[in-house]
Amino acid sequence: MTTDPSEFNMTEMGIAIEHEQLQYLAPEYVKYTPEAMALVRELTTNITAILTESITTAFTALKTSIHERPIYVLFEPQLGCDPLTDHQTPKDVYPIFSEAISSAERKLGETSVAMIVDELREKIAAALSLEVSKTNVLKAKQKTLSAS
Repeated sequence: MTTDPSEFNMTEMGIAIEHEQLQYLAPEYVKYTPEAMALVRELTTNITAILTESITTAFTALKTSIHERPIYVLFEPQLGCDPLTDHQTPKDVYPIFSEAISSAERKLGETSVAMIVDELREKIAAALSLEVSKTNVLKAKQKTLSAS
C-alpha cells in the first residue's frame, strides 16, 4: 500500500466524520470528530516535514563532504581521466557516486516517511478508539447510576 504523506485517507482506517459526540459503533468502525481528524492530519504532516528535512540535511552534508575531499584518480572514464596528468591534480569524485547517493536519499525518504505515517495512523486510531471506549463506559455507568 502506498501512502501519500500529504493526504490522510480516512477510509483506510474505517473512519467516518461525525459532527456529533464521539461514539463507539463497532471494534473496526469508529466515528471521530472533525477536530480529532484535523489534529491527526496536522501531526502526520508536521512529522513528515521534519523527517524529510532531516534526511535532506544529512544527504546534503554527505554530498558536500565528498565534494570537499578531492582524490587523485587514474583511469576513471566518468571523470574524463587522463593518465598522463591525473597524478598532478586531485579530482572531485562525486559524479561517480551521485546517482547512487540520490537514489538512496529518495528511497529513504519515500519508505521511511510512508512507514512512519502508517504507524502514526495506526497508533492514533488505537488511542482514539480507547478514548471512545472509555467515554462509552463512563456514559453507561452514568446511565446506570441515573436510573437507580
